[in-house]
Amino acid sequence: MATEEELIADVLRKEPQEYKQWVCEQVGAVRETRKPSHKYPDGYIHEINTCIIAKQSHHVGKKDYEKASLLLSAEEKYKHIIIIAFAFDKNIIELADRDAQMRINLITVKELLKENYFSRLFKNINDIDNPTALRKVFKGMKI
Repeated sequence: MATEEELIADVLRKEPQEYKQWVCEQVGAVRETRKPSHKYPDGYIHEINTCIIAKQSHHVGKKDYEKASLLLSAEEKYKHIIIIAFAFDKNIIELADRDAQMRINLITVKELLKENYFSRLFKNINDIDNPTALRKVFKGMKI
């Protein structure tokens, strides 16, 4: 069985579109069918009105958070965005923590690879519009 570091290294070596497809498969998202662009998310989880952004980077920061905020404004029927990356800069973590509505959530690939990890997101699916319940769902997802 591969170690966690080996699994992360395998994911990191994927081509950009292959990585985005892998992320969508891991979270059960429907892959975006329009031409890849910063104007569109990489996938959608329709059941919880959530967009997925897959960033193949160790330096996801404030600029990426601002783009996600703009995307959230453009995709009116979606209420939340999950950004999945290898690591996040301190400033984006602080921005996400200050978001009282929990509209933009951060998940590392390391967390995503943990067994039964993403199922925690869906166990409170009926509470997804409640910011307090949503915060409980996402609690501990950032490392």
